[in-house]
Amino acid sequence: PGTDSELLLRELGGWDWELCRRELPAVLPRLLISFLRACGSWSTFSNCLCSL
Repeated sequence: PGTDSELLLRELGGWDWELCRRELPAVLPRLLISFLRACGSWSTFSNCLCSL
């Protein structure tokens, strides 16, 4: 089993454009919080976002 972030990303990857457009505003905060927790610190999180 993967982390919450990995599972959420896999689920999002299967969404079509319309579903993504409709649901992303509700899912994005969960995704960012999960990603922040996985990074371990605010500076690492910031560096990860800047490298996207």
